[in-house]
Amino acid sequence: MDVVFEDKYHSDHDFTSNVKSMTAEGETSGVDEEALLCLLSPNDFSLWRYADLPQGQGNAHFEFNAPAELFDYLKRGESITLTYTVEINNGGSEPVTQELKIIINGRDDLGTSANDHLVGSKFNDYIRGL
Repeated sequence: MDVVFEDKYHSDHDFTSNVKSMTAEGETSGVDEEALLCLLSPNDFSLWRYADLPQGQGNAHFEFNAPAELFDYLKRGESITLTYTVEINNGGSEPVTQELKIIINGRDDLGTSANDHLVGSKFNDYIRGL
C-alpha cells in the first residue's frame, strides 16, 4: 500500500513513517485489536529524486501481512474494516498523518457441490460431486 505525499521544500532529510493506531469496525467478535495493529508495517520510500515521480513527490510504502487463517471466522456477507492511522515525517517539519482503510470480506471457504451422492459401505464412504 502506498501513501503519496508532497515535500514542498524538496528536503534532503531522512523520511520516516510509522503506524500510529488502528480501529476495527464490522464483525470484530473475538479479534485482538492490538494484534491487528501489528499487521501493517512501514516498508520503504520512493522519492522523486530516485524514482519516476514528479518533483517533490514521494510514496511511503506500507505492507499488510496477515496469517491466512486470521479472518477465517468471517462468513459470507460479513466484513471487517481496519482503519490504520499512519504518520510520515521528513525530519524537518511537523509529521503528517493519513488514514488507510482495509476492508476484508468474508466468504464461504467450504467446497460446494451439486448433485452429490453418498456411495460406499461403513469402511469406504465418499461423496461424488465435490
